[in-house]
Amino acid sequence: IFLWQSLVLLSTISMAFLVPIHVVIPRLVESFFNQLMTVICFVYAADLLLSVLQTKRQGPTYFQRYLRRWFVIDALAIVPFVYLSAWTPLAFVQFIKILHVAFRVKENIRLSPRYAAILRLAHFGYIILTVLNWVACGRLFLHPLTQYDDAGQYLHSLYWATTALANAGLAGDAPVTNIDLVFSVSMMLLGLVMYGYLIGNIASLLNKIDPARVHHEETLEKVHAFIRYRNLPIDLERRINEYYDYVWEKRLGYDETSVLSALPPGLKTEVSLYLKREVLERVNIFRDASEEFIREISVFLHAQIVMPGDYVFKAGDTARSMYFISKGAVEVVSADGSVVTVLKEGDFFGEMALIRKRKRNASVRALVHSDLYVLDFASFERILAEHPDFKAHIEDVVKERTSFS
Repeated sequence: IFLWQSLVLLSTISMAFLVPIHVVIPRLVESFFNQLMTVICFVYAADLLLSVLQTKRQGPTYFQRYLRRWFVIDALAIVPFVYLSAWTPLAFVQFIKILHVAFRVKENIRLSPRYAAILRLAHFGYIILTVLNWVACGRLFLHPLTQYDDAGQYLHSLYWATTALANAGLAGDAPVTNIDLVFSVSMMLLGLVMYGYLIGNIASLLNKIDPARVHHEETLEKVHAFIRYRNLPIDLERRINEYYDYVWEKRLGYDETSVLSALPPGLKTEVSLYLKREVLERVNIFRDASEEFIREISVFLHAQIVMPGDYVFKAGDTARSMYFISKGAVEVVSADGSVVTVLKEGDFFGEMALIRKRKRNASVRALVHSDLYVLDFASFERILAEHPDFKAHIEDVVKERTSFS
């Protein structure tokens, strides 16, 4: 479907450029124009047939909608008016196909968010070039440049169109007739409109090409305003900036929990499973777990970042969560300050205090930037109640661990 729509789009682009040129300077494109227009008519006819068959398969509602909105447009686009009539305006009737193609482009942009900004930029560039081409051909129609050859006429007229729309003055001969004068003034006014449209759209498109960076910079501005307002110490400011730099580097400035919370349950489960499957498969206690269990627990895990030297929890804290290390490393510190062990990717900790419902008897401190997944107490209790085999397994693990909780 994508390749076919690309062919229809290419046909429409070719027609939009070549028909105006054929009207004003037929000799410039006569060597291939007839053959190309024949191909375009066949492409449009096939597109009409495919659209009818596709909407019929989708159901009567889609078929009736197509008949009301696009059938007449697609049918008119098949007729080669440029051959059938000497009356010049009829040559542009096939341009009505642009409406349907533009609608498809917008739909593809909407359905392809990953490439939406690039597609919008390409679409915007096409509009600018098409307008320049049409204005150049309109200028030639009103003011033929017979002193040049065919290619020279078009290039000089295109230069005039560019300067007129850019409001840089009128290149070449000054307008002679009233119609020529009205056309020139109209194009300069159109240039003013396009200038504003150009600046606004380019700024918007640049922002949409990298929305994550825009989001990150806006967040930093708010954070820095807060730091200045509260007059936080320099060391604390440095650590805050370091945290946001790490979040940007690893997660493009987004908190995945807030993104997932906006999704419907089924889609949320699929995305959570995709994001967390790798770390869950590295954790020993989950290696023999069922797919159903992995899917369920992936929804309850939420991400947490710990900076080097920061404590995940300290001895004496109330146990509220257990933790799984996705990236990084932490060290377990006993009450007397000695390092008991170092835990790395795939390890977990904090389950003993949850099982025994007591306070932490050791501290856990990050050695490097560490990405953790956290399972809170309520979710932990629910999973133990619903999966007795997992409960038995984790109780066996607790029995083996006596040095920290």
